[in-house]
Amino acid sequence: RALQLYQEILRFKTSQVEAATPPDSFALSSLLQVYEDMLDMNKARLGENNDNDATHKEIAELLLKMGTLYNTKFKDHKKAMEYYQKSLQVGKIKKDHKHVGDVLNIMGVVYAKNGSHKKALKCLNDSLSMRRTVLGDKHIEVGLALHNIGNLAAKEGDHRKAIASYEEALGIKREAYGPESISEAKTLHSLGLVHNQAENYDAALKCFKHALSIRKEKLGDSHLDVAFSLNSIGKIYKKQGDKNNAMECFSTSMNIKKSLLASDHISIAETISEISYIHEENGDIENAIKSQSAALFIYQTKLGDHMNTADALVSLSRMYDSIGDYTMAIDSYTNAIRIQEQILGRDHLTIAETMYLLGKVHQKNGDIDKVLSLFK
Repeated sequence: RALQLYQEILRFKTSQVEAATPPDSFALSSLLQVYEDMLDMNKARLGENNDNDATHKEIAELLLKMGTLYNTKFKDHKKAMEYYQKSLQVGKIKKDHKHVGDVLNIMGVVYAKNGSHKKALKCLNDSLSMRRTVLGDKHIEVGLALHNIGNLAAKEGDHRKAIASYEEALGIKREAYGPESISEAKTLHSLGLVHNQAENYDAALKCFKHALSIRKEKLGDSHLDVAFSLNSIGKIYKKQGDKNNAMECFSTSMNIKKSLLASDHISIAETISEISYIHEENGDIENAIKSQSAALFIYQTKLGDHMNTADALVSLSRMYDSIGDYTMAIDSYTNAIRIQEQILGRDHLTIAETMYLLGKVHQKNGDIDKVLSLFK
């Protein structure tokens, strides 16, 4: 009876946390305490009957939920992993292979987000093996695991593995959800990103266009995912030299983003920057500088000294150089180098390249001493 009461309290507290924007620290702490109390109660029940599978399952699920709370709400990934590990151990002890596979998948995603790619890959591969054994090769959760492995392989630059994982995931999703599902569009878009990385631009464009078609049909023309698809298609057109279609995609993407996101959102800055490059390639340096300056302002405001900020400064320097405004070019290159050194260290190749470009501007400006200093 007490456990039922706590479950009702848990549902209420959970709804409070989910409704709060931004997260309410008191509500989060209160929810965590309910989890702790329920965990203690179940452990006490287990002491009376250690073979109670239902209680073991309840404990494993509580530990998993507590880990997710720490991961998603408290942003304490280390603490989250402690609870995930405990939940995993309970699942292993009771040979609950389905639960073990689920926890391993979650752990893999968290490790990947935090840059621990080797740990992530082991968790995701173990999860995939477990799910194949328990659920069969065609189960949707196998497809979801394959998608996550594809994401990680893409980050690692293993294009072949990423493509194979995404393509198998696509086949499973089409069987499970039917053709043209939102989930299929998500994997198609990810597959397009990998083809783009591998410089398979025709294949990338095909994937992005297919994903765009599904998203427009299922979500409407003004959905944010449609904007993301258009932005990716624009990048491919740009690489293929199709400036008109690239500009059309970027402009439409920008209009959707501006209607849905804050005016200083990073995603808007990224698209403004792409538009700037098209203006530059078209010889419209005035609008190129105007667009890149707008992107730079957002990066500086939202990110501070970040590589996106440095990249925007380098682009602006190149534009200023092209119109003979060497003072602005030198100032922008100098600021870019300062940020690059801060992030990459003084001996990184990227910094050497930026210094070379700065030296070329000083050469045009007649400052030979500066040129010699930078080239050394």
